[in-house]
Amino acid sequence: MGKGKVSVIIPAYNTELYIENCIESVEKQTYKNFEIIVVNDGSTDLTLDKINKCISKYDNIKLINITNHGQGYARNIALKHSTGDYILFLDSDDFIERITLEQCVEKIEEDKSDLVVFDWKEFSYIRQKYRYFNKDEFFKNSILENEEVYELFKIKHYFTVNKLYSKKFLIDNGIKYGEGYIYEDNPFWVEVVVNAKKVSLLPAPLYNIGLAPKSTTRNNIDTNKHAMDYITAIKNIMRIINQKPEIDYSALYNYIMKKFNVYYKKRVPKKYKKQFLHDYVKVMGEMVPLKNYKIKNTLIKTACKHNMFKKQKVTEFYIMYKLFILKRKLRSALKKIKKSIKIEYRRISTSLKYIGNNPSSYNNKIYSKWVGKPLEPKILFMGFDMRYTGNSRYLFEKLKEKNYSEIKFVADENDEKYFIKPNSKEMYEELYSSKIVIFESWIPEKFRKRGNQIWIQLWHGTPLKKMLYDSPEKEIMETSPKHRIQKFNDIQRWDYLLSDNPTINKYFETSLLVKQNKMINYGYPRVKYLIENKNNDILKQKIKEKVGVNKNKKIILYLPTWRDYNYGKTEEEFDRDYMLNAKLLKEKLSDDFEILEKNHTYLQGNDEEVIHNTNIETQELLLIADYLITDYSSVMFDGFAIDLPVIIYANDYDKYTKVRGVYKTMWNDLKDYTCDNLDDMVNLITNYDKTNYDKIKDKYTYKNICKEEIEDFIGEQLIYKVNEL
Repeated sequence: MGKGKVSVIIPAYNTELYIENCIESVEKQTYKNFEIIVVNDGSTDLTLDKINKCISKYDNIKLINITNHGQGYARNIALKHSTGDYILFLDSDDFIERITLEQCVEKIEEDKSDLVVFDWKEFSYIRQKYRYFNKDEFFKNSILENEEVYELFKIKHYFTVNKLYSKKFLIDNGIKYGEGYIYEDNPFWVEVVVNAKKVSLLPAPLYNIGLAPKSTTRNNIDTNKHAMDYITAIKNIMRIINQKPEIDYSALYNYIMKKFNVYYKKRVPKKYKKQFLHDYVKVMGEMVPLKNYKIKNTLIKTACKHNMFKKQKVTEFYIMYKLFILKRKLRSALKKIKKSIKIEYRRISTSLKYIGNNPSSYNNKIYSKWVGKPLEPKILFMGFDMRYTGNSRYLFEKLKEKNYSEIKFVADENDEKYFIKPNSKEMYEELYSSKIVIFESWIPEKFRKRGNQIWIQLWHGTPLKKMLYDSPEKEIMETSPKHRIQKFNDIQRWDYLLSDNPTINKYFETSLLVKQNKMINYGYPRVKYLIENKNNDILKQKIKEKVGVNKNKKIILYLPTWRDYNYGKTEEEFDRDYMLNAKLLKEKLSDDFEILEKNHTYLQGNDEEVIHNTNIETQELLLIADYLITDYSSVMFDGFAIDLPVIIYANDYDKYTKVRGVYKTMWNDLKDYTCDNLDDMVNLITNYDKTNYDKIKDKYTYKNICKEEIEDFIGEQLIYKVNEL
């Protein structure tokens, strides 16, 4: 955890409904070395009373009372009174996730950067729901340095709140807010970008923008304040960029033009529009000439090409702007027509497919059929990618032992009493009628959650490798820009997430932004199965016979995992240099060993020196193994749980950590069992030492702290929901 002190600066003006929630979100931080400076900017409602209520509860809040001067002035005053090493600006109708300060301080101190930029999402106080929609491309990196920093001009919104700044960086560069006008964020952000040498990036949406109807930028739309203040903001931006004309400001000009269009249409009354346009052309005449045409915005590109700003061609710009708007309206109308045609075509096609008994057409039709009808006291397992394996399988079998009659599992199995074919009509009937639905992997977007359903996510392993918001996921983001948005929307549908050990909850919280109250600590059913059967010699013998291994030899089980740097490639293009060379390993070991491999789902084994058994359940293979060799797979913790000698073969650590990453604390705990070459691997096998096993097992393997079984918990939820309805 970081060491530096954070000053959280909160300007507050008439936000009596939100200020307590804002302050509480800071007080609940996992990182405790901070101070809160609240500037009451002349509030006329109960905001001050709410602030004083918080002060009575906590001893780390400083209050500064001023007459109303606006956010810029309030923030500057607070900055002068701050004593922290780092500064976080927080608006009083917004709030932050409880891990925000910890994540940011760790990142800024590890990278020794000028600031950390983290992502944000919206929260509707009325609907009590989040909305996340950002696709800023620079988040595929973890650091921007020197000229790379100018990528931040491409940011979709020039907010200054979702950042943690080095106070020294702000002071040394004389960076402060403009005062007496709104849109003061714009020049502040430009000044930050042109002066920063290194910027850290966190893709997690840790900042929550509260959609409050009385915010500054949503008021005064019947006056010329927005017009005048935006022009003031641009003037200050031009002053900054003219001090450093060598920088490519194309992305900045794109942003300024885009915002002009928004404000001209929505925030400037008709009687002030002409003056706003005139003032805009005048102030843009001070812009640094473009060295190239990287401008994406057609309006500003054309204006620059024809020198409209420098020569103050207001009329020409006005005509061009009106033509542009007309063209966009026509394009929009055409889009709507095309969309209507597509929707109608899809509706007719779907109807025809439904008649033809095509499974892909069942989803919406069956969902509509069940809307308004009560859910039934049933449990549906969707499994791990609709396969009969993993946590889902072993939980399902426990429920069968306890005589749960109304349970179904979606998988290609022959037992028609319990199993349903994937994407069949029956699957959708069960999906939209069952009270509880259980998953073990990402859930398809097309699946719709009914209001009273409970969705339980079993997940499929302890996260040693970084996930989602903890990882740049560069390859994935380049191919699928909406990847993080889709996953966020999926996670919002989960009611509970199963955890194998409470130590790993923090990794789920940082990577998936799952709230602590949604995590249930019952331990993984698949690991419980291993623990219960690790001394079951009769079962082990049956498995060995099924696999076809020599019962007189020691079995080395090799379970490699997927590599992100192979994402988007064909199997022929895969980089396989990380794979174990079984032939060489066998040459270095005695004849007492036999190598058994089960490759990742996305990979096919082709080494003739090993026995390949991809169809046999992983847990069964773990039971008969004498050694487990893996890399970054969570299966290692299943092995540790039953005292199986685990060897972590990571000959691509540097390459892997650049594109995906591992959790360093966890990796350091495992270092005694890691190697990157066959000689060290042989040494580990022949001289295996379990000295640190108790520490690893206590921190990362199966630990049920709930004092009951996961199947009983599910049963309680089922009964509760039945009675509730």
